[in-house]
Amino acid sequence: MLRFDPLAEALHEAPYDYYARYRNIAPVHWGKPVNAGIEGGWYVLGNALTRAILADSRFGRESHRSADPGLLPPELQELYHLVDHWVMFRDPPYHTTLRSALADAFSRDALQVMHDRCRDIACAMTARIEQRASLDVMADYAIPYVLTCLCLFVGVPVEDAPWIRMWAKPLAQALDVKRSPDVYACAAEAARTLRAYVGAQLKLAGDRDANTVIAQLGNAISLGRLSRQQAIDSIILILVTGQETSRNLICNGVLSLLRHRDALVELAANPAERSAAVVEETLRFESPVHLAGRVVREDIECEGYRFCAGDSVVCCLAAANRDPQDVGDPDRFDPSRPKIRHVSFGAGIHTCLGVGLARHEARAAFESLAPVLCRAELVDEPPDWRRSVLFRSLETLCIRLGDP
Repeated sequence: MLRFDPLAEALHEAPYDYYARYRNIAPVHWGKPVNAGIEGGWYVLGNALTRAILADSRFGRESHRSADPGLLPPELQELYHLVDHWVMFRDPPYHTTLRSALADAFSRDALQVMHDRCRDIACAMTARIEQRASLDVMADYAIPYVLTCLCLFVGVPVEDAPWIRMWAKPLAQALDVKRSPDVYACAAEAARTLRAYVGAQLKLAGDRDANTVIAQLGNAISLGRLSRQQAIDSIILILVTGQETSRNLICNGVLSLLRHRDALVELAANPAERSAAVVEETLRFESPVHLAGRVVREDIECEGYRFCAGDSVVCCLAAANRDPQDVGDPDRFDPSRPKIRHVSFGAGIHTCLGVGLARHEARAAFESLAPVLCRAELVDEPPDWRRSVLFRSLETLCIRLGDP
């Protein structure tokens, strides 16, 4: 069998079939590299092994630190120093200190405030579109909705949302596997621009709502728990990854509901009771993020498999979520499952910080959209998926609405 290839056309065209062909042979395969400069890497497709690796601190995240930043081109130096302050790419003890400071920004109180705000914003967004004959769920709903929620949560002006989206896009592209030198140059410019913007906003932290990210991190700076640059770069991380993950979660869920009308009818009949299950099943069935990379910090045996220090390991989250060893009938979208398990937000110390916010955003969106979707039909089937390896993201999701 050919080596696993993260850039294979077959993987883009039918990812779950591609994953299954390899997973049916073994839960882990050696494959082509995700980054230049390495010979290859291990691709983990089984659920049990994925969970074990994600929860094991001996599989680290600091692969970028193997490079000397002084020897990198200027645009890569800019990105290196930005990523070096991102909690998702650091190991303990640095990770522990940074995550502890950031956790206050994602507190129960802050998320409870956003719970109500998300519902208000979702209802307002739905009111704008429900009388239309057709729309693109991605452009007309998911993107503006998530950006509005994110700006309020972070504590930056909502009117800046389109500008933030424009500059966050190159950084999201730089995180992906399939890259070009032009992407790095654009991402470096975006990093400089967003650093200046967030730095200016951070000066106003004292004027922001106490539950916003900016207010919380401003307080962490004053207490000496966080440097100013760490705070700025962490806010950029939230602005970049927060919108990418949530909008994909919403659109992937809408697509799944439109393809599975029984689940949509159940949601519309009991939105408050069914929305949480729809969110979790969407995360399992159409995970918005497909890959989670690790680097082996020492020679190790895990679940009966040997890994050597320095090896690249990529956990294929979407493959693990559809492992028949973990879930029955895994290729069926079924929010009524008695137990929905997934690894879409990671596991262990690197579990996504934004998991609570993403769930609130998606639940509110599905509850608000359900009556509208009951009279909708897909315009394009199959829809147009973005050419991305890291993200499972639709380019567009065009629907046609029948009479109310």
